[in-house]
Amino acid sequence: MPPNASEKRKREDPNPELELVPINDDPFCGTFDASWHVEEEEPGEPPRMREEWEKVSHPRVDVLGDISVVLDITFEDEVSARKPIGNLLNERVDKQAKIHSMGWQTPRVHTWKTGPDGKKELGEMRRFKIKDGKRVVIKDCKYIAVVSSYGDDNSRLYQRNDGVWHVCDILTAVLDLERRVRPQSEWVGGIDSHHVFMDYVECKNGVVSYGFGS
Repeated sequence: MPPNASEKRKREDPNPELELVPINDDPFCGTFDASWHVEEEEPGEPPRMREEWEKVSHPRVDVLGDISVVLDITFEDEVSARKPIGNLLNERVDKQAKIHSMGWQTPRVHTWKTGPDGKKELGEMRRFKIKDGKRVVIKDCKYIAVVSSYGDDNSRLYQRNDGVWHVCDILTAVLDLERRVRPQSEWVGGIDSHHVFMDYVECKNGVVSYGFGS
């Protein structure tokens, strides 16, 4: 269930130029109680927050597992925004184009089967189920840092008061960060809408790192 509004911390983003792009769909429906830009010293941080976060010690966890997910980016004028790149099938985005909304496409999940040689091999994809997103990644960490693939300067700290982070919560936090930093990206002269296939999401010692491919 979404956190009670009275429990949410209201923070003023120290980087107001990173506007939050409107969301179009988040099928994971995860939650967090607060987030703010990573800075060495930010007024109003929860007492002992950094002390608590820096003591976190967790092994590396593959957050995605068998989940396949793609970022969905729409532009204010799709026809004029996307341009062909020569004779390639790839498209670039016009430098004047602005993002209209962002979200996740409907996720799918890889299945496995036993091959003729007795070894596991990929089977057909299946629909994403709510229970797939409920797998617990961390169960005793109030704060996590989500590190943008565009550099540490655009990373954010996220807070869940109960300290339990499920797959769905982490992917919702990743989407929240992408809605802030993706408009600042650049690929072939415009916003990067080419690298949208999520390659990996890893969590270790309270730090979530992720990357997109094409």
